[in-house]
Amino acid sequence: MRILKNILLKKYTTFKIGCKTRYFIQADNKNKLLEAIQWAKDRGIKFFIIGGGSNVLFSDNGFDGLIIKNSWVEARKGKEAVFASSGAPMDFLVKFYTKNGFSGLEWAGGLPGTLGGAIRGDAGAFGGEIRESIISVESFNTNSNRVMMRSYKDCRFDYRDSIFKNNNDIILSAELKFKIGDKKVIKDIINSHIIYRKTYQPLEYPSAGSFFKNIPVRDVSAKIKNKFIAVIKSDPFPVIPAAAVIDALGLKGLIVGGAQVSEKHPNFIINKNNASCADAIKLMDLIKKSALKKFGIEIQEDVQIKC
Repeated sequence: MRILKNILLKKYTTFKIGCKTRYFIQADNKNKLLEAIQWAKDRGIKFFIIGGGSNVLFSDNGFDGLIIKNSWVEARKGKEAVFASSGAPMDFLVKFYTKNGFSGLEWAGGLPGTLGGAIRGDAGAFGGEIRESIISVESFNTNSNRVMMRSYKDCRFDYRDSIFKNNNDIILSAELKFKIGDKKVIKDIINSHIIYRKTYQPLEYPSAGSFFKNIPVRDVSAKIKNKFIAVIKSDPFPVIPAAAVIDALGLKGLIVGGAQVSEKHPNFIINKNNASCADAIKLMDLIKKSALKKFGIEIQEDVQIKC
């Protein structure tokens, strides 16, 4: 393995925030990924795995450990499933499905990040979720040092959640469902989602993606439900968009240092001018406190904070 030192993390994240990591390894296959994990464990060094670098916010003080960049990109068709590696970008998998005339990942058109991250957080958009495609997930448990296969049921998927957020498993690969579809129809749906993202999301600025989880309607009072009744959507069950809550708080466009609540889509905190981790955290805390005070809503971040 080639072990690098003092690598700037902002180069490997979509937020473009973060100082240096003590150690850095790129792992482009399963064996290298497992070797990198073992290297850190043998030395008692903390480690963190990144894929596409979205959905994460690193500290201004750097990371005193090992960052493993999962660069294992692979997808192949089986008789009844698609095998895909955890480091495969979602864009890569969407194109693989489209090329083969497979339906099932249209909802992920334009989605950033990798399959591993999508599974970990049960990523979803446009009424679809990654859990709908999962047959099984191969993972490595860092406590037992065992590679295991988890069935769909074993993954314990929940809204933007899974067992992998709450245990010591590292996602390695997955078997995905597919259906044969019409290539033109599949392409048209994917392109419509990509166009929507370009139109309504601030993709011209660095960000971590959608910063907060949408709020399940079941978790709010009838009064709050009625206030936001016009914007409730299915995701895939009824939710109040976090963007609508932030907009109603009057926080759209608010700036702290170099970070800003996007005017285009207020559920994006953007790095407008060399923002620091501290800038983004201050904005996050302000939004959470304001939502709780005004609406009694405990809005939750969907971004991993490594500060």
